[in-house]
Amino acid sequence: MQFFTTVIEYYQWQGLALLLAIVILFCVQFYYYGIAYRRICRYRLTRTLKQRRNRPPVSVVVAVYGENRDFIDERLPRLFEQDYHDYEIVVVYVGSDCEFYEDLRMMSVRFENLSTTQIKADSRFPISIKMALNLGIKLAHNDCLLFTTPDAMPRDNEWITYMACGFERAQVVLAYSSLTRRGRRIYDYLTRMVEFHSAEEWLSAAVAGRPYRASHVNFGFTRKVYDSARGFDHLNMNIGHNDLFIEHVTRSRRAAVILSPHAAVDETRWGGWHWWWKRMRYYGSAYALYPRAARNFSEWETGSRLLFFAAVATSLAVLPYELKIAAAVLLAVRYAIVWNTTRQVARRIGERGILTMLWLYDTAGLVLHYAVRVSLLRKDPDVWR
Repeated sequence: MQFFTTVIEYYQWQGLALLLAIVILFCVQFYYYGIAYRRICRYRLTRTLKQRRNRPPVSVVVAVYGENRDFIDERLPRLFEQDYHDYEIVVVYVGSDCEFYEDLRMMSVRFENLSTTQIKADSRFPISIKMALNLGIKLAHNDCLLFTTPDAMPRDNEWITYMACGFERAQVVLAYSSLTRRGRRIYDYLTRMVEFHSAEEWLSAAVAGRPYRASHVNFGFTRKVYDSARGFDHLNMNIGHNDLFIEHVTRSRRAAVILSPHAAVDETRWGGWHWWWKRMRYYGSAYALYPRAARNFSEWETGSRLLFFAAVATSLAVLPYELKIAAAVLLAVRYAIVWNTTRQVARRIGERGILTMLWLYDTAGLVLHYAVRVSLLRKDPDVWR
């Protein structure tokens, strides 16, 4: 008892309380980076029992808005290089350019497993992505459906093969996607890391059996799932993309998560800060409709990280020498855990070049996170139109 009294008199209760807060926040961060995100590294799809004996035929549905020449000239031909025994590509063109659609239809002569259809664009009646996908699903001949966009490209010719492995074991299939790199600019790295960290969050939930969203350029489900949910009728047709639908249909079923570089998809980055900010506003508008547990999981990580850095900085400024060393040691140990977990997760999903400036995202990423959250406080009812 005398010992504790002496310690309190020497360090003061304020200093000990600050050190205790640092320890508690360190434990919270350890849970995220030492336990929760490491689930991604430990996950094995083969532990799930097969529901099908053979890999099924697959339909890949792509909705094209406007006259995307790069899609016809480059990305669509590469989709037909997939090394899979039975698949088709279904393209839904939303636009009014007859010449573009004719060029798209002529591709059917070159590729027999291509199906196309058109929805006439009309400014008076906006066509949402869900409407386009509805038509693509009806046009598809196979029961297993994969979805991507004209701005995305699989990294590997075995993309469909790996995704089809998921359909052997589940009716919903999820996989990773990332933004392409445009150089070595700071904003390029930070925005990629924001997307990577977001993927860590929903992938860790998915492998734990609680999926709530998916990459909008790399996911799939069966026609049975689609029909059982009566299509996209669970919400207004203009609300959200696949993330809200995935959360809706996986409440009563597990999803197969494909964690392999061969199953990853790269999405083209079309601009800098302004483009990325609009993108985050667009997809982040569904955030308020995520399950409360998923939102709490995200906010507790960033909140505890911010408080941990603030508490360590305060301790280094005002506490006695011994407590400064203790706080600095906890800071160094936390960074080592974060670095090691990030390295393992990145290796598992095939992401490269994100460790060199991890320290920068660890701090500056907090500013981006809360800036996006503040921007989403302003409601925009037409954000998905």
